[in-house]
Amino acid sequence: MNGAFHIPKIDGIERLELVHPEGWANVPPDALSTVVVRLQPWGRINGLVQFDQRGLPGVEVRAFQARNQPEQMLFEFTVKTDADGRFEFSKLPAGRAFVFVPPLADGSGTNRAAQEVLLEPGQTTRVNLTISAHP
Repeated sequence: MNGAFHIPKIDGIERLELVHPEGWANVPPDALSTVVVRLQPWGRINGLVQFDQRGLPGVEVRAFQARNQPEQMLFEFTVKTDADGRFEFSKLPAGRAFVFVPPLADGSGTNRAAQEVLLEPGQTTRVNLTISAHP
């Protein structure tokens, strides 16, 4: 199979998000009849969550699109840190992403552990997040 397919006209949509294990595309529907859609490879974010200069295990980390631009795919994902405080988002679309640790359930930190990054297709972006103690 060569990956060719046809999508019938869908009234009332502004963009069409195409998702595949190998990549993604976000195209205006009127372009589908005139162009070959090429998937962009997924971007990746990996990093470390620290508190008091130590990796913090079992902490929730979230990532979502930071800008609502028409050509960027909308997303929101959540992962948990491993035993060493490391995390990874392995399949994210290119564009601006906001990565953060929500407030901890036990109240031991704040949500100031946040960073906006630019994801490039097929590239890995490193993000280290440091949780601050309550002032």
